[in-house]
Amino acid sequence: MSRAARTATMLGMRASCAALLLLAACSSGEQVADAAPVDDSSTGGLTVAEPTPPDLGACPEGWRRLTEDGADRCDPWPEGGAATCGIAEYHLPGTEGCQPVGTPCPAGDFPETLPADAPIVYVRQGSIGGDGSSPTSALATVAAAMAGLARGSVVAIGAGTYDESFTVYSGITLQGVCAARTVLTASTTAGSEGVVNVAGIDVVLRDLSIRDAERVSVWVEGRDPSVDLDGVAIEGGRFVSLLAADGSVAGRNILVRGTRPRQPDLLFGRAVTAEGNATRVELHQSVLENNIDVAASLATPGIVGVFEDVAVLGVEPRATDRDYGSAIHADDGAAVEVRRAVIERCHGVALASTDEGSSLAADQVVVRDVRPYQNDLVGGFGVFALHGASAEIRRSLLDETSEAAVGAQAASLTIEDVVISDVRGQPAGFGRGLSVQDRVTLVARRILVVRAGEVGVHAREPGSTLDGEDLRIIDTLGRAVDGRGGRGLDLEAGATGHVARLLVERSREVGVVATGADTMLSVEDASVVEFSPGACAEPSCAADSYASGLGAFASGHLVASRFVVAAAHLCGVHVATLGEMDLRMGEVRMTAIGACVQIADYDIGRLTDDVAYLDNDVNLDTTELPVPEPLAPTST
Repeated sequence: MSRAARTATMLGMRASCAALLLLAACSSGEQVADAAPVDDSSTGGLTVAEPTPPDLGACPEGWRRLTEDGADRCDPWPEGGAATCGIAEYHLPGTEGCQPVGTPCPAGDFPETLPADAPIVYVRQGSIGGDGSSPTSALATVAAAMAGLARGSVVAIGAGTYDESFTVYSGITLQGVCAARTVLTASTTAGSEGVVNVAGIDVVLRDLSIRDAERVSVWVEGRDPSVDLDGVAIEGGRFVSLLAADGSVAGRNILVRGTRPRQPDLLFGRAVTAEGNATRVELHQSVLENNIDVAASLATPGIVGVFEDVAVLGVEPRATDRDYGSAIHADDGAAVEVRRAVIERCHGVALASTDEGSSLAADQVVVRDVRPYQNDLVGGFGVFALHGASAEIRRSLLDETSEAAVGAQAASLTIEDVVISDVRGQPAGFGRGLSVQDRVTLVARRILVVRAGEVGVHAREPGSTLDGEDLRIIDTLGRAVDGRGGRGLDLEAGATGHVARLLVERSREVGVVATGADTMLSVEDASVVEFSPGACAEPSCAADSYASGLGAFASGHLVASRFVVAAAHLCGVHVATLGEMDLRMGEVRMTAIGACVQIADYDIGRLTDDVAYLDNDVNLDTTELPVPEPLAPTST
């Protein structure tokens, strides 16, 4: 007994009559016989172009180049991963380990390098009776030094801890001895002012810490203020460590670690927030570590955010409702650029672009270990675009995400030269590589999706379009929660798409599928090989108990040209429930059944235009087989 006959017996399905492939019809109720073998010379020597792998370019300086799953990856850390560093220390991507934030501490109590052509005012903890004119005649507080300062003055703050708050006006520089030894703080709470309040332009904070403050650490507000931070460590602050309500912020060599929620309402715990009339936030060579709610939130129309050579490590959900825990948000019309960055251990979504006019552009970014939201256990996206926003992801790695590595709804999405690996799913299921829905324009170029769960690439609903080139989808394993699914490329519910150069290898259930009215998918130069049944053992999983290469169901339409389908557990190609399929110039080989056709009077010529059926147990069968169900929408 052939594999096809054994499968039909196991499923208890009845055989029905249909035309034989290239032969005459059978009589009613008889098992369909095999068709005569089709000589492979009819393909004229089939050549299927292989997908080009992702091209990550040269790795950023100090990053390690690795090859896994047949593709290059750039890893920002040494083999042991990111180090755990002490106070006023951080581990920057591309470096060997912990290093001081900013300038290393000198032997003396004041900065060794101060400008010779600027007025200097000295501040030292515990000083008595000084006028600030020299280290030996220092003022005791920074607030006292602010009085009557001329633009261009430098306040040299000596080693010590300064428990106070103050406002800095235009052209003033605060320079500590080093981040480890010059510490600003505020032990009292305040809802409307920070420790350092920037109210002018060209303000500079250099080589100092703001530590364990019970309020915002740096608050930027006023008439178009601007501040430049260099070598600043903000640790253990409250509410938001760096808050820009107006103007611009530029930071280099910055650490923001362990921001705590505000008391008593337990709100936020963010590293960076820009809102209101803020215009620009830039962070370079910086680390945002162990913050709460959102590490960096930019939410105001027209603001530009740049995060370059940064690490966002560990973002926890907020304490009030266990929601969020995200890394970087571009909302309400913000434009955010992320370059040469690593994001690890966050919740819900790592990189988000939401609302009309918002945009996200990421290049050479590693996103790793994105967990579901903790209040409802959904989500866990590497990248998500929503409500008219756009996102562009290039030369990046998205590893160990949950619901989907990349998701979008009613948005524009471009993803090029990206590796997606180990999409593990969440308690509700899922585990998708790329998943878009509801009017999403998706452009995908040179993508590897390896070890997704439910599906490798998925688009659904009218207005969603896929323009794909060079896609490789390997080892879709089924949902971790129940073993269901495991599809390669799936379009449904009215989505349309075209993919040139496609490899789907070692999937479950179905390799490439179009399902639902008005769904149209075309593929060319496609290799769809090695399929095994799903791992679900529940009685409801009848449709998962076999695997097919190409499928068109429920009025969906699939077109394939220059293709190979090989080593499918049951059907090489499967047409059912008013689906439509057109094949040209291809091979279907080494399957139990070459073509499973469950539509009466279907034109078999649509499946045999220069198509060879080789080494199959049966070339055509019309047994009524279960049809895979549509996938559920992603959460938003």
